[in-house]
Amino acid sequence: MAMRPTGAQKDRLEALLLADIPNRKVQFIAEESKIGKTAIASALAIASNPSIPWRNSSMTEAERDAAGITEALKNRPGHPDYETMERWIESRIPEDEIREGFFIDQTLRGAGDAQSILMLVGDMHVDAVSEKLRQMGHSVSTNHCAKMGVARTEVPAAPLRKQSTLSLGDFHGC
Repeated sequence: MAMRPTGAQKDRLEALLLADIPNRKVQFIAEESKIGKTAIASALAIASNPSIPWRNSSMTEAERDAAGITEALKNRPGHPDYETMERWIESRIPEDEIREGFFIDQTLRGAGDAQSILMLVGDMHVDAVSEKLRQMGHSVSTNHCAKMGVARTEVPAAPLRKQSTLSLGDFHGC
């Protein structure tokens, strides 16, 4: 099981988002987060003036069951972080591709006409989601901030949304 973010990591994420949301003029936020829990980005979206539409892009248990991926996700392999031995690093499995397609679908459906989108996903999904967006015609650049656990990707939108920006980030390690 992955380690939960510490208070300091959550504080760094909040500081990062407080700076990036207005700088990027974010108009929509999609976040992979625990269903039923208030996430940092959702709280910031609500507190923004004007408020920013936010959507949890995680699959519910029923959606995972319907996609046939529940058991594989429950039995995901992994290994310790051999450098620090302080956390468990989960390994990618084929079922992650189903989830990543879901994240993208939920984000693009929820974004509507938004010209600047912030998408927060776990570290193991950032590169795969970026590649999927490239294949959809987006121009993607990714910056993984090592040790801080933050990855940001700026993605000018495909022809569907002219001049919009989609930013991807790993928030689990912040």
